[in-house]
Amino acid sequence: MRDNRRKKKMRVWIDIYHVPQFNFYVAMMKELVARGHEVLLTVLDRGKTVKIARTDLERMGLLGNGVQVFAVGKHKMTKWSVLWDANICRLVELGQWRRKHKVDVCLTNGFQAAVWSKVYGNPCYTFGDDPDTFDYWPKVWFATKVHFCLVDKQYIDGNGRELAASVDVTRCMKEWAYLNPRTFVPKVEVLEKYGVKPKEYMFLREVSVGTINYAGQASGAILGIKDMIPMDMRVLFSLEEKKRRDEYPADWILLQEPIEDIHSLIYYAAGLVSSGDSMAREAALLGVPSYYLGIRYSMPANAAASKVASLQNQRTMGFEEWIKEYIESKPKTQDSQSPEDDSLLTSPYSAHEQAPGQTNDPSIVADALLNPLQKQTKNAKNGHAGENVIEQRMKQQQELRARIDAEFIDINAYMLALVENNM
Repeated sequence: MRDNRRKKKMRVWIDIYHVPQFNFYVAMMKELVARGHEVLLTVLDRGKTVKIARTDLERMGLLGNGVQVFAVGKHKMTKWSVLWDANICRLVELGQWRRKHKVDVCLTNGFQAAVWSKVYGNPCYTFGDDPDTFDYWPKVWFATKVHFCLVDKQYIDGNGRELAASVDVTRCMKEWAYLNPRTFVPKVEVLEKYGVKPKEYMFLREVSVGTINYAGQASGAILGIKDMIPMDMRVLFSLEEKKRRDEYPADWILLQEPIEDIHSLIYYAAGLVSSGDSMAREAALLGVPSYYLGIRYSMPANAAASKVASLQNQRTMGFEEWIKEYIESKPKTQDSQSPEDDSLLTSPYSAHEQAPGQTNDPSIVADALLNPLQKQTKNAKNGHAGENVIEQRMKQQQELRARIDAEFIDINAYMLALVENNM
């Protein structure tokens, strides 16, 4: 019976607002297509999100071959545009789109697709990591089930909030959907394009503050710390507002979107500094020391990332102190680690049942991930004196990822099960 159901071709609607949300679904989209389903991806026209989505899907051979992309709505990167264009106008436009397209099930990070799913009678599952946003209750009202990827419940109801019956706190973080060792394997060769070597450069990210998420945040946070970056560190620089390039050091290497394998560039960095929190969390979960320069200190997802990995901000540690501790100093050895380092998580899920496809053996994942750097180090004719330090940093980084993976559920398998259970 189960095999017969799997033969049914489903039309899966996925609605996203920005690049991190696209990344969240991309591995599952690939698996859906492999199983014979069709994906209809609606994307808010925000910055280069549509272009990045189409470029990446084309690179994977999915664009027009199982996945259709539709630009719906506009975001002009201003606070007024967020309210009017991206919310009010887009809600109407998305309804017009849904009326013309038959779908079986919907997955989204926002509330707009949930509204029209309720109207047209298809199930809708939402995934997010910030229960304090304005769309919490619209999601509860309209979605079939609401998920918050926050590791454990303390990040939501720590102040006594009673969760709605349709809300589930998922033992994972959104970024792990595309950064887990089964989905992402770093490629050291991508560094050649920029002339940098592992752990000998920093990755800096400056976001635009013209959105609701960054309301109240001053622009140009990276400008305030540019003189504190060590002179011997090269810089890969991701700048959302390219028109401001001349305000930053000329020797920083400006990245042009869409960036091929951006997460490998982050993975091999000595550290990442970002005025936006999404990339700061990504770096932390990849085992890269990360510093968040923005003002969303209390966001639950940032607190969760700080708990399982190395994510600091201006309230937890001064930037100069962070540079000295994480960038300029040598990594701690196993003998020097404190007893608290033995466990990444102290949540009630530390001894959970292992999810399908996961491994609790860090050496399996660590060895697989270490291979590219090991080969590069062994083949290097003119090695640096600090190569042993780099290897040590890489080993600790890989062990951290393996330990995180042992704690989290396989969110891609979970979402896939949600979809196919509606067949």
